[in-house]
Amino acid sequence: MLRLTLTKTGYIFDHLLDFLAVLAGALILCACLIVNIEVIMRYFLNRPTIWALEICEYSLLWLTFLGTAWLLREGGHVKLDLLHDRLNAKGHVLTGAIIFTLVYGLCGIACMTITYYSLLTVWHNFQEGILVPKLLELPKAPILSVIVLGSLLLSIQFLREAYKQFCSWRTLWGRGKNN
Repeated sequence: MLRLTLTKTGYIFDHLLDFLAVLAGALILCACLIVNIEVIMRYFLNRPTIWALEICEYSLLWLTFLGTAWLLREGGHVKLDLLHDRLNAKGHVLTGAIIFTLVYGLCGIACMTITYYSLLTVWHNFQEGILVPKLLELPKAPILSVIVLGSLLLSIQFLREAYKQFCSWRTLWGRGKNN
């Protein structure tokens, strides 16, 4: 029963990551469109906008945190796996699985820490009504809230990856004991 629940939860989580990745892609398209509008307004119509740069900055923040957990799931993050590759070359696949279990677990804990402190920051900004000191003077809390969401999703995905590595480690350990 627990395995079925985890499978269904993982399925829902994966669809959430897919949706947020599409949303991040839409933000990239919007940012490109805004830059093109700004170029036309500034250089062809001599009527620059005051909002284009600021909105593009916010969209870059949002698309980064909306897409990062999806990117990890797809294996797109940079990995420094020199030690892992050397161990695999010598037939120490089990050691590589142990290393990745630990690394992914530590990354998940680090992302949970970022989630916690970013949540405190967003809550403080919300309570104090702090505005971004730029031209548009937008409230800071909604802009930074994506850091909380993205870090939480990334920590969950890191822990999922750690669990996958742990399962492969257990499988490899079982094969080694049977031989």
